[in-house]
Amino acid sequence: MLATSSVFDYSHRDFSLWQRLLTESRVVVSYLSLLLDPRPSRLSLTHDVSVSRSLLDPPTTLLAICFLVGLLGFALASSRRHRVASFAALWFFANLALESSVIPLELMYEHRLYLPMFGFALLWSEHFQSARTQETKVHSRSP
Repeated sequence: MLATSSVFDYSHRDFSLWQRLLTESRVVVSYLSLLLDPRPSRLSLTHDVSVSRSLLDPPTTLLAICFLVGLLGFALASSRRHRVASFAALWFFANLALESSVIPLELMYEHRLYLPMFGFALLWSEHFQSARTQETKVHSRSP
């Protein structure tokens, strides 16, 4: 009983469970932006993440939730046509789910991207393979 109650104990945090869940939507979007734009100036051991107090405080919370729901919905809806892309997106979200959920961990650490990043790398490799295949088809048709 003691171990279970301490896992969800937010008394030592500056945020509540609800605030953590709201903030994590923005954190996941930040993780995606770090994968798309990994400039050294953006990488850090610690990130100063402001806590979301409500869906509109800050307004980017609602935007992040809408973006993530849309991305997840697109991955699910296109799963038959784009299997690898859907798998990559679902892999990314599933592997972030544990650390971006109800457990009162720190809000953002880049090392949490190590395993989810495989989905991102898979998506990029599929994109380049597809582009290469298209290029081969175009050059094989040329006289």
